[in-house]
Amino acid sequence: MKYLSRMVLYLGIATVTLYTAVIYNSKGVLLLCGMAILLPLFFSCMLLRTRGKIEYDLSFPEVVQTGSDIEKIGIEVKNTGKMPVLIKSKLLFNNPRDGKKHKEKISGKIGAGEKRLVSGKWKEAELGMWQISCESIWIYETFGWFCVRKRRKRTGAVMVFPECFETGIKVGIRTRMFFSDGEQYHPQWNGDDPAEILKLREYREGDRMNRIHWKLSARTDMLIVKEMSMPLGCNVVLFLNTDRKKDGRAYWEIVHTISAGMLEQECFHYLAWREKKEEKMVRKAIRKEEDLYEFWMELPEHEFEKGDLKQQYSQDFLGEQYVSYLELNEKMELYCNGTWIQRFSEEKMQQQMQEMELIL
Repeated sequence: MKYLSRMVLYLGIATVTLYTAVIYNSKGVLLLCGMAILLPLFFSCMLLRTRGKIEYDLSFPEVVQTGSDIEKIGIEVKNTGKMPVLIKSKLLFNNPRDGKKHKEKISGKIGAGEKRLVSGKWKEAELGMWQISCESIWIYETFGWFCVRKRRKRTGAVMVFPECFETGIKVGIRTRMFFSDGEQYHPQWNGDDPAEILKLREYREGDRMNRIHWKLSARTDMLIVKEMSMPLGCNVVLFLNTDRKKDGRAYWEIVHTISAGMLEQECFHYLAWREKKEEKMVRKAIRKEEDLYEFWMELPEHEFEKGDLKQQYSQDFLGEQYVSYLELNEKMELYCNGTWIQRFSEEKMQQQMQEMELIL
């Protein structure tokens, strides 16, 4: 619409100039009118020639956090021509899980022989997996009056996570070394699980006889001992006691910061919540970054419900052991093993996270 408005305005000015030249029989004004008529033809020819020298593609990180990183999404344009241009386009965002859509207008000047990123500022991005597409770009001369269109559809996908801050949460040796069942094993620490052998070594005084690998020892003429692995169980449970969903951005930033902080210290844990439709506890084991990514991707599919999560967790997961539990309620109050730790506010959350001292 803006482009059509400018064209109508330009034609109006050219018409008035022509009328003035005829009425006053002015050769100077008539010459000016001729230039005004030829100017669109000149720029159209130049732009058509330049269009073949413009290449573009989507540019974005695979993972984006809400905040400043959202500006990294855009199109990378390469201009191999000799004419500087102004590029305008639209990025279409579509969330296939909940059907939400968003359009972001972007624009930027590209010099002759220059390659640069043209990006927007999508500040209200919602969490989840978003499909991105760019149908075409509009190539303008630097004044922004005349343009040609280049169609070349580009698509991609980006995962939008909550922002993650530094945190004062520390994981103690008691939590790290607590023995609990798990499907994975630590690559370096030895334990007492006979289902998995960590390594084989030569017998040392004090080793238990039931740890000797008798078949291998017979073949090597020396006593070989088996060191058992330590299973990597989830020793901490983070209860999400809320009925919020993606609209509670600050809440999920707290969850992401705490979970990522524990994961960085090799503290495997569960994110646990009450599923409203099924009326039961659901949990997600977080042992690596990919597990956390999966949680955010699946977030739109879940409906959270408040309640006495600790009690219901004990009922739904009988016999499950853990060292500590954290609980974050809808008021953004954090509890550790029933003790109040902190109430977060949206304005001071980053500072509160850094100053918080909590040892699990």
